[in-house]
Amino acid sequence: MKKKSIAMLASILILILLLPSCGAKDGIEETSAPEDPAVTESAETIESGGGESIAEYFFVKSNTCYQYESSIPDLNQQVYVTYTGNDRIQRWVSAQKMSSTEVIEYKNGELKLIFGEPTFYYMENLLSVEPTLGFIILKEPLQVGQKWAPDEYTQVEITSMNSPVSTSSGDYEAMEISSTSTDGRVQREYYAKNVGLVKTEYTSSEGSLYDFSLKSIESATLDFPAYFYPIGDGEKEERFIRFTTDSDLAELISDEMHIPLEGGLSLLPEGVRINSLDVDRTVGGIAADLSSTLESFGTLEEQAVQAIADTLGNFYDISKVKLTVSGASYKPSGDGFIEVRLESAAPAESGL
Repeated sequence: MKKKSIAMLASILILILLLPSCGAKDGIEETSAPEDPAVTESAETIESGGGESIAEYFFVKSNTCYQYESSIPDLNQQVYVTYTGNDRIQRWVSAQKMSSTEVIEYKNGELKLIFGEPTFYYMENLLSVEPTLGFIILKEPLQVGQKWAPDEYTQVEITSMNSPVSTSSGDYEAMEISSTSTDGRVQREYYAKNVGLVKTEYTSSEGSLYDFSLKSIESATLDFPAYFYPIGDGEKEERFIRFTTDSDLAELISDEMHIPLEGGLSLLPEGVRINSLDVDRTVGGIAADLSSTLESFGTLEEQAVQAIADTLGNFYDISKVKLTVSGASYKPSGDGFIEVRLESAAPAESGL
């Protein structure tokens, strides 16, 4: 895709197209509102000084699904905050059966999209990723007349601080962000204070109009499909890893691995945990550090090691896994990695 095509599309993808589906069938299960209001309060990772700040308009909620609807059904999308920290947030997004992930950073009065993967179907903490993008979403001070250029093809301006907007989720007085491209495309985004993005309107250079608006904000969790491989003969078992904002995946997967599979054996014996998971996609591998060896499996130890590697490799879509015990190499082969049985690695249907 040419840079010019990316320029305007990026402003749509930033906060809209990178969005998860609400409902267990679609990868997110609706839950009742938590009793503790702190669960869905604004995350303390994007902060600013007084006045009209980015923190007031880019409102971050944990364990919450923002669902957007459009007059074009294929554009119905949802967004879920997966990780927060160090002035960054990571969001997992779905539209139809596509899912994406993005990392957004607030720094020096600017909110930027610094990383985005348009087809990303796996859960992984990317907050420490090196920036590959620098697309400015919002720039302080937030006031009428504020302008910036997110790229060489686009000009952005705050054109109103109290524009009336009606959506299925309610009526708002919103900040209006107007973007124009050098080939005549126009986009308007509307942010409501203490809510976030509530509506987007996009007009192509040919005059076609596309719009998205906030349908609902719901307390939710994410369910990610995973294949658990048995020790010895048997069919792999499909399970779902239930994820909430800032969950520790090593802990979640450890818990699941202690639950016996259909054959009666669990992948981790009692007392053994996964201390950490470190994905390195540059080498196509993942390092999993265990708290202890699997010697209690006796003659099945080697099969158990392979089953754990296959389970982790398929969950992360990684071809090889290295197991360590408290940092020391465990059951290495060749370069220390165990090859994952990828012939069985067809991804589970997520409904997204």
